[in-house]
Amino acid sequence: MSIEMNRRTFVTTAAAGIFAAGAAAGVTGCSNSSGSDSTASDGAETEESSQAPVEIAETVECDIVIVGGGITGLAAAVQAGENGSNTILVERGDDVGGNGQGVEGTFAINSSLQKEQGIELELKDIIRSELEGSQWRSDGLLWKDFIMASADNFAWLVDNGVQFSGVVESYGTPHGAPTFHWFEGGKGSIAYVPAMSARADELGVTKMLKTVAKDLISEDGVVKGVYVENADGEVIAIQSKAVILASGGFADDNELVSKIGYKEDNLIQIGVPGNEGFGYKSAMKLGAWDTLKWATFNTNNIILALPHEVPIDPINGCVGMGQGGPFLWINQDGERFVDENLAAANFELQTVPHWNHKMTYTVFDSKIFADWTVSKDIETAEAVDILNASLETNEGDSFWSGETIEEVAEKAGLPVEAVKATVDYYNESCDLGSDRDFGKDVAMMQKIATPPFYIGRITAEILMTVGGIGTNRKFEVVTEDGDPIPGLYAIGTDGNMLYRNIYTIDVPGSCSASGIHGGRVAANEAKKYYEG
Repeated sequence: MSIEMNRRTFVTTAAAGIFAAGAAAGVTGCSNSSGSDSTASDGAETEESSQAPVEIAETVECDIVIVGGGITGLAAAVQAGENGSNTILVERGDDVGGNGQGVEGTFAINSSLQKEQGIELELKDIIRSELEGSQWRSDGLLWKDFIMASADNFAWLVDNGVQFSGVVESYGTPHGAPTFHWFEGGKGSIAYVPAMSARADELGVTKMLKTVAKDLISEDGVVKGVYVENADGEVIAIQSKAVILASGGFADDNELVSKIGYKEDNLIQIGVPGNEGFGYKSAMKLGAWDTLKWATFNTNNIILALPHEVPIDPINGCVGMGQGGPFLWINQDGERFVDENLAAANFELQTVPHWNHKMTYTVFDSKIFADWTVSKDIETAEAVDILNASLETNEGDSFWSGETIEEVAEKAGLPVEAVKATVDYYNESCDLGSDRDFGKDVAMMQKIATPPFYIGRITAEILMTVGGIGTNRKFEVVTEDGDPIPGLYAIGTDGNMLYRNIYTIDVPGSCSASGIHGGRVAANEAKKYYEG
């Protein structure tokens, strides 16, 4: 079977080893300041830490504690180690890496590779493109800081052993700039995570694996550490001079994700588990600026009944029903509501129009599906077999077929006459060569006329969220008034402030690169902070 994933269709595609287990849990190099039977009253409990556990097995001390060992947390750990900060990296997984294992590369402008290849880019063009993409709501200074540091950050990664393939391009985005630097092997699990993890070890960074952050330690508004729980269920108080949140966002918390716009009962999570919003929730307890309404995401439209074990399954995902293309989208009333091909320029747009409706569906026929499989180098006969098998199992009661539009609409529980009228009108538009309602690219308009006909209910498949915690240029967590919460920093998908609602992707690789940048800046600023 020739079904293959198109790696250009998602920034963080699933890697074979994305769930792989690593080294066993261990804690070394910590300064133990109290016995194993100490309690919170032994200096760990404070007025503002109402969640302080009754019993603490151990208290350890360090300069900086980093919560989360993904691509961003590792960058912070290595920079902190280079600075000579006594650093503890807390990671809930069996090993470090997180969603960073599936990241394929990163952004830079005027890097050594770009110079070797004669690629010249203007800072002003990149920044303007992004600010326009966010309707000028993003902070231009954040973009300027990040972009101006990107060449140095790239060189720093190389110096620390991260390997790049040498390919620099626009990641296949129609309007994108050639800023994407591919990792060797196209995976962070190959080129980034092992190198940065080993470098952190060399620099004496302590890793606490299989360890879950439970609550921040604070006193009089100053953050002074974090309570964690290890694999044995023991609570450890890590007393530190600064805390850097790099806990991976809140994709696994449906209630929080629904506040962006998604329907809570129409979500499934993929990717590395455990992104439950510790960073966001703990920062909010201390009065942080809540920017959840601006958070963005990596998501995918799918039909739940079709294969969806990995992001962008070739028979599902954003290359077909997700991005729309020649497929027709309707809502619960049987009405079409958007140009289905809107995500051709930016796949992150694919889920947004669905927020406005109670439920949405994709409609297509056998010819549309056959033509689409051919365009994606997928064997049509085997793809049809997968469709038929999915109809039999019909996970989530989400996929139906019939010999007429009326039959399949009735099976889907949709208003039959309304669906028929919508399809007839759409087919007339195809004959006219013009989308009379939404201006869809004529090349993507194809009549729905060849049985069998199919309808699938669209579900949002979420991989990661980006943002939610308000930060400044130093990656300090700030209140709504812009005042820093002393000792607290947020980076990566916890504290990214570059985007407002949509990851624009015309500057491909900016999300991973901004996490790396934030890790370095936060580690440097934390050292300045605790040294006074």
